[in-house]
Amino acid sequence: MTNNLQSPEAASVVLGAIIARGESALGEAMLANLEPEHFPNEIDRAVYRSAIRLAASGGAIDLVTMRKALQENGDADTVPVAYLAELGAGIPVGIDVTPHAQELVRLAARRALLTSAHNLQEAAKAGNGDLPAAISDLQQSLTSYNDGGGIAARVKNYLDCIEGVFDISQLYVDLSLQGAAEKAAARQVIWRLKGKRVQPHGNKAGRWRVIADNLEEINFGGVTTEDLPIWLPFDLHDYARIMPGNIIVIAGDPDAGKTTAVLNVIKHNIEKWDVHYFNSEMGAEELLGRLKLFDGFPMGHPHFHAYERSCDFQDVLRTEKYCLNIIDFLEVTEDFWMVGKLISDIHRALGDAVAVICLQKKDLASDLPLGGMRSLEKPRVAIAMKRGVPNTAKILKLKNRKCAHSMLNHCRDYNVVNGSELHCRGKWESRS
Repeated sequence: MTNNLQSPEAASVVLGAIIARGESALGEAMLANLEPEHFPNEIDRAVYRSAIRLAASGGAIDLVTMRKALQENGDADTVPVAYLAELGAGIPVGIDVTPHAQELVRLAARRALLTSAHNLQEAAKAGNGDLPAAISDLQQSLTSYNDGGGIAARVKNYLDCIEGVFDISQLYVDLSLQGAAEKAAARQVIWRLKGKRVQPHGNKAGRWRVIADNLEEINFGGVTTEDLPIWLPFDLHDYARIMPGNIIVIAGDPDAGKTTAVLNVIKHNIEKWDVHYFNSEMGAEELLGRLKLFDGFPMGHPHFHAYERSCDFQDVLRTEKYCLNIIDFLEVTEDFWMVGKLISDIHRALGDAVAVICLQKKDLASDLPLGGMRSLEKPRVAIAMKRGVPNTAKILKLKNRKCAHSMLNHCRDYNVVNGSELHCRGKWESRS
């Protein structure tokens, strides 16, 4: 191997800085995608491996701990004590490790490329079965060389393009990382970005959350506290103030009248609101048949817009004031704990509009929607519609109330008539 493909000075700077500054210098090296195999000499590879193991175990990195780690790793004979003590002699403590680590990565890629090219030449001369393997090895070396040790940059760019929670396995797929070395490098980059760009999420290993630290200050200029004039089923408009950006959830048993309720919301608000009805269950023929059950439903009204849609509602919401988004219904077939997030996504995208969201109940015995209490975090009003004889509506949440007393757990009996009317029995009463 020619000397111009080695840099003892860069190796000395990196390892010396790690011994002097510990984990912070090691972090700079790891973010540059420096791996033990990038050092041309085994003595330096042994030192770097020991530093990584110390950091992974939470131990301090200094001359004493490094000597002990080398002994425990069986590398004490490989790395003389004098060599370890001389590392970094004359190197400023605050030196930036990054460019020196990057130089070691680049040189290692060039050495690997030359080795692969030589192996391909030898395999071609021999004319044996090693030729396909040699070609594949050269292709991998070319990829590594062209990448320039840029896994760290690719991971950072990936984090710039996503939000929320991700699994490290999905990162491997999205970045087309192949082999144990590339995946290990990506994990190390993520680990070094902990607390800066990402945080562990939940109890599952390899699951991370992108830190969202952007804040938008509330502007009170031009804000009013007026109630929006909206009609709601079961006379809920007499009890709740609805404001721009509010969500109303209607959870119910199958055939309890959820669609009847929201179609009445459309019918009674069409003159004052621009209504956008997102329907996931019915095609045009079935929906038309359902609307014909209503006496004078405004199908041709310019404020009525109907769509077939079953997911990603946050991408298509109308966000202006006096826009009413009706989601019938929010389908979730697995991972029911995600319902709260889906509603939160809708809330973030809603702007000054209002949304009414239909959901199935958890089960016949429970009053809560799918997703449990998480589903009630963002809505200002939430009711459950329970099928029975008679049917029963129950208030699960009612914020910004107009009345002096709490309406929580108040119930009201009703019947569904002709698939188009809700006939209430009596008034709201507490049944806690």
